[in-house]
Amino acid sequence: MRSGAKIPEDMANGSSHYGTTLANQFAFKYLAGTLNNNVVWCQCTGGVDDQSIVFVSASEAGQNGIQFIGAAEYTIHNVAPRLVRSTTDSCINWCPVGTGVIDFWIEIDWDTPLETMFNFLVINN
Repeated sequence: MRSGAKIPEDMANGSSHYGTTLANQFAFKYLAGTLNNNVVWCQCTGGVDDQSIVFVSASEAGQNGIQFIGAAEYTIHNVAPRLVRSTTDSCINWCPVGTGVIDFWIEIDWDTPLETMFNFLVINN
């Protein structure tokens, strides 16, 4: 924080209005395979529910899974964590009811499929 910057008192005291503590957080990577254009992705994972805060990033990955910045632009949109509530879930029919899912759109500005790695940071209250 820059010198002299002030934060609201209730934020300094841990008010949930401004955010959450980082006691229950986890991060993981997922090698998604080859993707291009616009894709709605549903990542099934435990430890996620409707109240989770989720950050997602994506990049190209080499065949060995090492991420790098290539010529293609990757953009993540509309991240929405939730629970699977029905066996007829329209996005993931193999994910058990009660399991967490992270839904998001990914846009890859490239004509041919590229090996893609996702990075997730999940924060729970």
